[in-house]
Amino acid sequence: MSEFFKLVIVTLTAVLTTGFDCGQSSAQNSQDESKSDAEQALIEKWKVIYDDFIDSIVLSHSSKNSDSTQSADHTELKRQTLLSIESPLRHGKVYLWTDRGRPIVIGAIFSAPVETMPARSLGVRFNSLTAGSVTGSRSDNVFWKCDDPGAKWIDGLTDLVPSNSRATRLIQMKSIVRQFECNYVKMRPDLLPHPLFRYPENTPGATDGAIFSFCKGTDPKVYLQIEAREDRWFMACYRDDIMDTTICIGDNVLWSFDIVAKPDRFQTEPFYFNYTSER
Repeated sequence: MSEFFKLVIVTLTAVLTTGFDCGQSSAQNSQDESKSDAEQALIEKWKVIYDDFIDSIVLSHSSKNSDSTQSADHTELKRQTLLSIESPLRHGKVYLWTDRGRPIVIGAIFSAPVETMPARSLGVRFNSLTAGSVTGSRSDNVFWKCDDPGAKWIDGLTDLVPSNSRATRLIQMKSIVRQFECNYVKMRPDLLPHPLFRYPENTPGATDGAIFSFCKGTDPKVYLQIEAREDRWFMACYRDDIMDTTICIGDNVLWSFDIVAKPDRFQTEPFYFNYTSER
């Protein structure tokens, strides 16, 4: 065979092979894009459910008086969205309920696959951030009535004195929370660099404050709340997952949360968790 024909055969083979590979690559990319579009379409459908569900929830609280007795009046709380949850298993939204700017309840509405249920299910989680009582109801049915303090504050974790400058206090808060590590099951969630929520000026009972979060992606596992009161910083911690979790500085464990058993429909603990049968 002449060298000319050999060259022609090699060239044709290379072209055909390249075309086949490109076809495979194009088909794979198309499949990946299709899958991504399908997943995004599912997320968009669930967003409607999250919004409808959260609109049906009414949360209220009563504060404690100076004599440690409970106030008889329950105040309905103001809601805002803090974060969109996006992870391989869960997607949803994180919400905060406040009273005159002060955080009272933080919670997540999300969907996730559940082994005991035939399809993706709606999950709800709430944390009381107050020393007073919290009541949650839906369609006039009370599902959560917590009279125990949700916030268990610790001070003395830093020698920093809160600055007179609001801008500097934010730098101080970021510096303080960076000392902490979160151990969740067999992984370490990342601390988001910016707070999910910053106290507005003139918040009752605090000079300043913020809520930070340890997340897997944007899926919260732990919330850290920090407050400046006069010349000291106070901190509290809350879970947003049912698995074993610890929060520490070095070898010093400051907060730990055990795995949560199967929940009841009506609950009275500061941490509320449940799945619904809604799709």
